[in-house]
Amino acid sequence: MKKLFIRADANEKIGTGHVMRCLALAECARQMGASVCFITADEQAQKIVAERGLESVCLESAWEDLDREIPAMRALIQAQGIRRLVVDSYYVTEEYLSALRELTEVTYIDDLNRFPYPVDRLINYNFYGPATDYRCPGKPEYLLGPGYAPLRAEFAEPFERSFEKLSGILVTSGGTDPYKVAGSVLERLTGDERFAGCDIYCVLGRFHAQRETLAERYRDSGRVHILVNIPDMEHYMRICDVAVTAGGTTTYEICACGLPALVYTMADNQLEIARSADRLGIMPWIGDVRDDMPGCLDRMVSELLRMEAPDCRRAISEKMRAVSDGRGARRLAERILST
Repeated sequence: MKKLFIRADANEKIGTGHVMRCLALAECARQMGASVCFITADEQAQKIVAERGLESVCLESAWEDLDREIPAMRALIQAQGIRRLVVDSYYVTEEYLSALRELTEVTYIDDLNRFPYPVDRLINYNFYGPATDYRCPGKPEYLLGPGYAPLRAEFAEPFERSFEKLSGILVTSGGTDPYKVAGSVLERLTGDERFAGCDIYCVLGRFHAQRETLAERYRDSGRVHILVNIPDMEHYMRICDVAVTAGGTTTYEICACGLPALVYTMADNQLEIARSADRLGIMPWIGDVRDDMPGCLDRMVSELLRMEAPDCRRAISEKMRAVSDGRGARRLAERILST
């Protein structure tokens, strides 16, 4: 039996995105007959992995200083006979990846193109991936573009979307939401009579600092639904008519569901995703909340009112589905397990 090892972390500071996208890859690998084991710095990521019934090894290391764990990783690779390793962290260095590659095949999931990555396989599934000027040593295999977005299998299931009425708005703000965007968006939407007929579904991550506050504030609203760490995001993407979302992997899930959306940014690694989506006419970028929260909220309202038109939402939905079909995780698993 082939075995895949995945090095990724999750916590209150970096959120859950790295682990969640790797879990989608892991599920596909498992469906193809491989066993999967995660390698984490601490127990926070281990808990998420265990919920999916997957094996993990905790290094008890510093997630923000990967070079210090090189000796532990070397020992683990040799002890476990690791032949395939996927790494997903913004804290990798040239030294770290080179050290691992001396002992095993390394696949790296990238968003930032920070330096020439010494790896065997490089993944960048973002809109801008194919246009990124990578100059990695050793001619690695490049898997680029939204066709490789590692989404759960549920996002590949076809369904028919109705565009008759705008009655459901989905709001997402990532795993941690350090700028309290969810609260600001909910306050603006519930205070505007033009959206009085809309149900609002607000999805919060497990590390969201305001999850209890918002749940209490809107407990009796009747039309604001606070959803924490839900396992069925695709269900809400299908019942809603438009979304307000942060840039990230959620962007590609929304595309696969053909859900018309507005995208905002609150981290540097989201900027190029949002700019590319806006440039391609897939999702309008309403701005960066770190620079201008009031301006983002104003543009959000303007775009939502524009999207009330059924023809507008239908045209956007068709573009989105053409970009991502939800089968990227399987494509990645097939390539990684082929060696």
